[in-house]
Amino acid sequence: MEATARNGSQDVTSRVTLSGLARAIERIAGALARADDSMPDPNGPPPLPHSSIGRWGVAGVDPDRSHYPHDRENPQHNTVGSLRSTTGTRHSNMDGILRWVRQLLSRIEASRVRSGWRPEQLTPASRRQLAWLHFLGTDGNLADYLRAVRSARALFTEVAPLARWRRPLSIHFLPTQSLYRMRTTDDGTRILLPTPMIVFDARGFSELARVMFGRRRHGRDAVLHDLMLGPSYQAVQSQLEGLGGGGNDTRGRIHDLADSFARVNAACFNGQMPPPRLMWSRRVSTLRFGYYRYANDTVTISQVLDHPDIPTFVIDHVMHHELLHKKHGLRWQNGRGHAHTREFRAEERSYERFHEADQFLRRLARKR
Repeated sequence: MEATARNGSQDVTSRVTLSGLARAIERIAGALARADDSMPDPNGPPPLPHSSIGRWGVAGVDPDRSHYPHDRENPQHNTVGSLRSTTGTRHSNMDGILRWVRQLLSRIEASRVRSGWRPEQLTPASRRQLAWLHFLGTDGNLADYLRAVRSARALFTEVAPLARWRRPLSIHFLPTQSLYRMRTTDDGTRILLPTPMIVFDARGFSELARVMFGRRRHGRDAVLHDLMLGPSYQAVQSQLEGLGGGGNDTRGRIHDLADSFARVNAACFNGQMPPPRLMWSRRVSTLRFGYYRYANDTVTISQVLDHPDIPTFVIDHVMHHELLHKKHGLRWQNGRGHAHTREFRAEERSYERFHEADQFLRRLARKR
């Protein structure tokens, strides 16, 4: 695995993508989802992700189109396809997959030393994926992961309507910012959940199943919300964030979210607001200019605002709105969480240039 830069250099503005890693962890998670029937062969070759460095805007490299450097010592590792040959091998040894994960981590570290890239250069997606791999390779976490897979699969299989959700159910705990994702194929139903949900017990998965398979899907009840803000869930969330390294990726092409937070915190919260994680969205969208995630204390701002034509007071208005979500939380009534309460709206309008910024965003949304 070698890192290469389009301009032949590696400076602080370069971004490193471990382009084979997403595919590798998908296959590891797939093997774990079938933990009762198959495991990768621990003696088979570990998957080899490859890194590529691009400037801003070209960091996301398609692994099927990117260059895979030749590995003279291990020619079988020259494509990610080598992983395909191992995932079908039956092996029920949990130690085997743990060795597999740690071998992959060793190869990534060897590549880092050879190529000289730093954790803070990783794209947010690669950073989350590498953190997941480190987490899985930490003593005890793999056993917790497998326990959660079996528990969730048994409970979801019992309650998910058979006519809608094809069997078998395949449970994956992966880096995702969604509450859950479900997709049915000819081979069954794939359910993607955030990694920290491995701490859920039967009660937690029962609450989640009620949200996923009940009449009111895409909702979130107070019990599930509290579980995700609880100490066990947050402990795993913090561990993953620490393993990712590199800190907040706040700098955009034009604007820095850390600067926006500092201005808003000083002007609107007397400097008393604890800093959340700050990040730009992966997609350019005017459907949502920003959003706040309670479970991982993250403010995300749309990339559409990272533009020379967007005044700082407009970004600060969006930042203020999202920080108010952090301050006020959700108010629960009749099983539903309400974020934009009367108190929230009143404080939102206290922003000095609220009406000007609000009109600017409305015009921007109509243009796109």
